[in-house]
Amino acid sequence: MSLPADPNQWTFELVRHLVDQGYLETDYYDFKAELSGKDPEHNQRLTKTACAFANTRGGFIVFGIRDLGEETKPRIEGITLTGDLANDFGHKIRAASPTVQFSFGNPPIKLPASPKVIFVVHIPQSPNRPHMFEGQFWHRTNRGNELMSYDQVREAFLHYEERRYKIQHLYVELLEIQTEAKLIKRPLDDPSEQYPVLSIDTGVLNSLVADTYDMIQDDAKLLSNLFLIRRIASIMTGLLVDFRATYPLLTGDLDRRRATARHNTNLQRHADDLFKLAEESLQMLQTKYNLKNPLTLKATEPKN
Repeated sequence: MSLPADPNQWTFELVRHLVDQGYLETDYYDFKAELSGKDPEHNQRLTKTACAFANTRGGFIVFGIRDLGEETKPRIEGITLTGDLANDFGHKIRAASPTVQFSFGNPPIKLPASPKVIFVVHIPQSPNRPHMFEGQFWHRTNRGNELMSYDQVREAFLHYEERRYKIQHLYVELLEIQTEAKLIKRPLDDPSEQYPVLSIDTGVLNSLVADTYDMIQDDAKLLSNLFLIRRIASIMTGLLVDFRATYPLLTGDLDRRRATARHNTNLQRHADDLFKLAEESLQMLQTKYNLKNPLTLKATEPKN
């Protein structure tokens, strides 16, 4: 059956259905009895599983399900809802390098007639893969976590460089759009002065959004910003086209100055929105991918 990608869409009935199939782990989900296990190797196993899912196609870790072979007890036992479960999980897998991102069901799934809960964590396929734990790289198969071969690790690093280049290209394109928006939104000494009538081209941005979609698809805010940037740029292009068509038809200097002032006011308003969206998107990319804005870097003074 198809599993929902959002852990908030998981239900007790869905978990019970998966448990009834008799699996402990598959290539897409893994059952764990405890989040805070007493076994000293518990955190190590969790980290390996997190890396394996992130390095492959993603997957789910479901806490509160007992192992097979304990037939005298129900498999769906749940875990005690104490403290911040998400923070506890993130702390346990902190040894992964680079850090593994995850989402989780909030609130956890309540068990019928019990104070305990089922905690579902989703680990997406990572744009920063491959992830390593204690010098080893893991991937996920239908047999569980397995070590990646040399060729698999090498290929993963090659793809990482390709993905990194595309993200950098997206960053530079947003910088250019932001710069153009800044020029248009600047105050004019004379509101009737005409702006340059060149439109903001989003053709490259459209291609980059498609090329990087597998990396940014889980970042809803960034995607929303990019779509809005394309839409606002398209609106501004429409304003320019209309202005070019109607301006020659105006008679009299006063009518032309008024029409130009109105046109510039509209462009400034949209350019201001465009600038803010680009700025926010650049900040997101800087934070997530550790990018630097080359326009703000200070040149290093040569030492004497």
